[in-house]
Amino acid sequence: MNRPLRAFAIVLALTVLLGCSGAAKQVATHQNSYDYREARMEEACLVATPPAECVAAKVEIRTYEKHLHEAAVALGHGGGMPLQLGALKADAKKLAKRAVAK
Repeated sequence: MNRPLRAFAIVLALTVLLGCSGAAKQVATHQNSYDYREARMEEACLVATPPAECVAAKVEIRTYEKHLHEAAVALGHGGGMPLQLGALKADAKKLAKRAVAK
């Protein structure tokens, strides 16, 4: 199973198990945002001559993916996770500004 699908499966399972708690719902929402942004980036960047912005956007989307995975793991540990949620929020803001990920 590839990494984004594994992270999504973890988030989905934890969301179901935890009854969509606040943190679980936020992580699931970020998973949806990640999937959307990644799809838009692929549409814009997987062309014969991709925009110059694609390289930076790819780095940002991989960072978002890493933070999403960390948040999914933190959900399994229980307790608060302000650092993980803060990182996800910052990643989402950065990607929202990228034309290739809109």
